[in-house]
Amino acid sequence: MWIHALAAVLAFQLIETLAQQGCATIYVSREDFDCAGFSRDTLVELTEAITTDDYGFCTKQEIAMFFGQAKHEGGLDPTRQVEFCVEQGTCDINEFNICSWNPSVRPATGKHYRGRGPIQLSYSCNYKLAGDALGTDLLSNPDRMLTDDALSWGTALWFWNLESSGTSAHEAALDMNFGDITRQINGALECDGGPLAGHQLQRAAHYRDIAHCMGLQPSDTNLFCTPELTLEDLPPLNLQTSGSPDGMDTTPPEPSGAPPPQGPGADSPSHATQLNSAIFLSIVILFRVLM
Repeated sequence: MWIHALAAVLAFQLIETLAQQGCATIYVSREDFDCAGFSRDTLVELTEAITTDDYGFCTKQEIAMFFGQAKHEGGLDPTRQVEFCVEQGTCDINEFNICSWNPSVRPATGKHYRGRGPIQLSYSCNYKLAGDALGTDLLSNPDRMLTDDALSWGTALWFWNLESSGTSAHEAALDMNFGDITRQINGALECDGGPLAGHQLQRAAHYRDIAHCMGLQPSDTNLFCTPELTLEDLPPLNLQTSGSPDGMDTTPPEPSGAPPPQGPGADSPSHATQLNSAIFLSIVILFRVLM
């Protein structure tokens, strides 16, 4: 029982470390995340993945946008299996084994590179770049993302900060441009009249609901990357009402397209996994609670 209490305290305390160096400390309450449908374990795992100045968030709005996109892509399950089309056998499992813009990256024998993790990392060269940045060989062992929660979140944070076409999801979030974040993740299929344009509604609805849970006013502009969609198209507000600290929405998301191709010149920050020293302070708080 005390182990669960410690995990809950850690989740509340460690959330402060989600801020990048140079940005204001971000305070998010346990109630915020219960309402949004997150697991407390998820907060600890995500914090473990944020260990350098290169990764993290600068605003509470950015956190809401990140989780809104992740909830659509992987259902907030860091070790979710591959894309639904692979599970259902309705797509070519080897479609993303070769990057046309970087054909020198060769797939490992018997491995595939369709979506895995919170942002559904795809394409062999993205696995190579992410693995190099995180200090592990994801090209040879992409399935490690299915067993290592912190690593899986790390790939999502890496992609969030990856520059493509002169910007990144992180920079788009600071500009309060949720539509541009979608463009970074799945622009080829959803933006500018793409065949999966309707998926933007689910992404934007997740962000809106999570922003409300966090006591924020969600943006009502730049939510979409196609002009045909408007606020009136969004489904009704849907807030989690789980009374359990570990309650989360486990409803599988709609199938999402693969992240857009990333060129070989993208910046790839490096970092190694470690827990923040806030653990000590969390233990002190735990003893006070238990006393």
